[in-house]
Amino acid sequence: MTPWEVLEHTADIGLRVEADTLEDAIAQVIEGFGGLVCPEGEVDPAEPWQLQVEADALDDLLVDTLDEINYIHQTQRFLPGRCEVILDRIEETGRYRATLRMRGETYDQEKHGHLMEIKATTYHGLEIQEEPPLIEVIFDV
Repeated sequence: MTPWEVLEHTADIGLRVEADTLEDAIAQVIEGFGGLVCPEGEVDPAEPWQLQVEADALDDLLVDTLDEINYIHQTQRFLPGRCEVILDRIEETGRYRATLRMRGETYDQEKHGHLMEIKATTYHGLEIQEEPPLIEVIFDV
């Protein structure tokens, strides 16, 4: 059973995640992204990939992070399988920073089958709730 739930949406697809912490919720959304783009095969968390993203607001941070992961997926063929997130606030600027330690693997057509193309992360229907931690996000497919 996955910790994320697929949200049906006209011409798009989304995820809904509830977790114990906001960091876990973001990590589960990233793992859910991997499950959406690779619906036919399991992703082996063999290759490490680290990423750091900063933004002024939590909604921008989540959208920018998911768009960056999508860019990495499209250009490097990396599929995220597992993720750990460290979320903090930069004292000097007040900006949010997410450090992601992902594990996954490079796409292999024989192993992973057909992939779903995600064009972008949208702000439409985006919900980020800190207490209790909940995230809903819609992707343009």
